[in-house]
Amino acid sequence: MRLGIVDELAGGPRSAGQLAEASGAPPEVLARFLRACTALELLDRRPDDLFALTPLGEWLRADDRSLRDLAVAMAAPGHWRSIERLFETVRTGEPAAPSVLGSPLWEYYRDNPEEGASFAAAMSNISEVVAEEVVAQLDVSPLRRIVDVGGSQGVLLARLLEENDRAQGVLFDRPEVLEGARAALEARGIADRVELVGGDFLAEVPEGGDLYLLKHIVHDWDDERATR
Repeated sequence: MRLGIVDELAGGPRSAGQLAEASGAPPEVLARFLRACTALELLDRRPDDLFALTPLGEWLRADDRSLRDLAVAMAAPGHWRSIERLFETVRTGEPAAPSVLGSPLWEYYRDNPEEGASFAAAMSNISEVVAEEVVAQLDVSPLRRIVDVGGSQGVLLARLLEENDRAQGVLFDRPEVLEGARAALEARGIADRVELVGGDFLAEVPEGGDLYLLKHIVHDWDDERATR
């Protein structure tokens, strides 16, 4: 994905040589990698030795409803290196991130902004799907102030505000996360209705909300902090 192969194939089937030229990867190595992707049913190898995306592979294209950023984030050091220490975590009960990354995960993402941006984008892509389920079940018409706690780029909040054009929103997250949120909200035409507030939700959250959203954040913490 980081080589751009999936998006190159979005324009139609390509040979291994064409994809190597576009990605800058060695042709022999890339050809083996592409064949491995066919075994995973991400790509289809045609009789003319061209490679094409399968329906499963389409989910890795770079768009708002793909799994691309999630796959990149899961394979990046922030997650992958912590998984290496799963045995020690289960045995001791201690988080792996500080020992393998040098800091807790959220601080690591702050200090490695490119990787942090991939993780934030992954969460936004998941939120695009979840948001449709939420608006189908929740009547937001009476609400006037919606606070999204740990809302990353504000995808879920934005969808609720689109359902209720009289409501205002508050997007609350770590300051470095909010840096990428303004452009996303502007693209949806609702930036003027959203207040960006940086902080630590384990310490406090903005007051005065009619509805508080907490999506996919409680599981990140131990019992004591999750309860808080």
